[in-house]
Amino acid sequence: MTSSLAFRPWDVAASTDPPPLKDTLARVAAERGHFRDITEAALLAEIEANSSSSEKDDDEDDNDDTSDTSADNEAGGQAKTVGELYTSRNEMLTYINAAQQEIAMALDFVSLLSTVQFPAAATTISPMLKNQGIPMASLGMDFWHKMPADPVREEEEAKLARAVRFSQLRESADDLLAAAERLEGNVRRERVFWEQILGVEERGWRVSRIPRAHGLLGVHFGFNGAAREFAERDLAALVAGEEDGGIVLERGVGTKPKAMRVLIKKDGRVVGSSNLPNEKFDGEEAGLEARIRAARDSLFDEELQHEMVREARGLLSLGVNMQGNTLSFPADDNHTKTIDLQLISLDEDNSLPPDSLHGSDDMAQALLLSARLLLSHSHRETLARRSQPPPPMSEKKDTETPVLALLRPLLRILKHVNDIFVLNTYLTNLQTVLGHADIDIRSTPAKFTLPLPSTPDSATLITTLLQPLRTTANLTLPGIETSPMTLDFRIETSPTTHSYTLILSTENQTYNLLTLEDLFEAADDFLAAELIARLHSASPIQGAVWELDKREGIMMRLGPNGEDDREIFSCRIWGQQGKMELHREGADGMHVVWGGEREELMSLWQAWREVVPAVDLDSHAAEEER
Repeated sequence: MTSSLAFRPWDVAASTDPPPLKDTLARVAAERGHFRDITEAALLAEIEANSSSSEKDDDEDDNDDTSDTSADNEAGGQAKTVGELYTSRNEMLTYINAAQQEIAMALDFVSLLSTVQFPAAATTISPMLKNQGIPMASLGMDFWHKMPADPVREEEEAKLARAVRFSQLRESADDLLAAAERLEGNVRRERVFWEQILGVEERGWRVSRIPRAHGLLGVHFGFNGAAREFAERDLAALVAGEEDGGIVLERGVGTKPKAMRVLIKKDGRVVGSSNLPNEKFDGEEAGLEARIRAARDSLFDEELQHEMVREARGLLSLGVNMQGNTLSFPADDNHTKTIDLQLISLDEDNSLPPDSLHGSDDMAQALLLSARLLLSHSHRETLARRSQPPPPMSEKKDTETPVLALLRPLLRILKHVNDIFVLNTYLTNLQTVLGHADIDIRSTPAKFTLPLPSTPDSATLITTLLQPLRTTANLTLPGIETSPMTLDFRIETSPTTHSYTLILSTENQTYNLLTLEDLFEAADDFLAAELIARLHSASPIQGAVWELDKREGIMMRLGPNGEDDREIFSCRIWGQQGKMELHREGADGMHVVWGGEREELMSLWQAWREVVPAVDLDSHAAEEER
């Protein structure tokens, strides 16, 4: 039978001296656990249990010894190698060191506790504890006397403990329910958030992460081809709402929604205004896409106002001026009607004055849409330039941003429309005054039309607006015995010049004039000359006395005294004022006026007979008899 080697403490001789207190405390702690769990009732119950089972334990001693011996042989068997021997030795030394540390800490604890009553106990404290700077007599103790057994109190304490446990369990259940509800709400908000994100992406908006913002998404709503300072502001954060999970669009601190508004004023009174976007979204308009479109329109109008201000610096000669955020320029030559372009904040009160009119709202809206279309056209041109091959590299770089033409086309259109209005007013006044003189005259007014296809797009519309504008009108003076006379008026407005053309059908000649006033003056002269010629040809008796000068548009005759006694008969027309005069220069100086304050209620032919005296008829008859 082989023997086994186990590392166990040496047997010591029996001694009658009681073991040290530290050994007893360590043994009690190892066998019974903490002193808090050792009570008199528990010890008595254990003694009774041990006495009742002593016989049974005696019967099983042999078996236990056998099993203990086997276990000892298995657990603490003989070390087979030197390495196992050293391993067991190190393990034993570790346990011994730990026991020494615990014993030293227990001794320090007792010594520190004893310094309250016996200061001399400080000499037994270890140097390690002294070096930690713990003051002496800083640890105290009290003796608590055991309370007598009280079943009623114990039952109440048990009930109180159960009530406290029930309360804690109820609070735990409530916390779990609240956490479940909070989790359900978070899931619902996340679902709503991502559904809106996917909906925005499906509609073509570009969603990306915001740089230098952890876990934050943003949507791009700017326009390709925009200026750099506005292209960098086309990103808005998509922040989930606290309540329903709906997305809140955050454009940045201090960013307010803005919009362009066009006001048409006449003599300082508003007679037309463009529409403002509605920033109070309700119902279906409260969607995320509607708010993104509103942010896009606001940024677009800010760029529109910025580019107009840059262009207005070179248009001071055309009457364009700026006051604050308002650009204004005249809409007619008399400066009675002005156009104001305002960049306003939609968060403020933008109501119009109480005496405002709305007769020119369509015109104001058309001007605003035209300006926006022009800016979109410039964006497309910028993209087209970027898609072309770059120019050759050179030392000279063109870093200046080109000025966009946004106000010039609007001014050109307004000038053309104003010229049409003035021309139609001239034709109306002329037809009225000639009608008072019983002269049959017919006119075709000028109309402002654009040659657009049946289904125009924005590019076609912009191309049409940038082309030269041409408008025609005509005035016809029919004739019974003579051929009719037709005056064709043509107004052409190009991006750089304004031209006015008058075509005379009787002479088949074309006259190019510089201003609209020159056009009207030439037409008045041609009409007056034609009327004089018709008067001369319609009255052969008077015509035989008076000599016609068709180039000058006058009739004249020489008196008995030659050049000193010359009489001139002429007709003068002022179409813009609606006035016509038949005048005879001579001794008596007779004249007839239509359209003035002293308007004559007679026809041109009656006036002709009034101005030419009857003595001319008698002298003509006498000459015929001779």
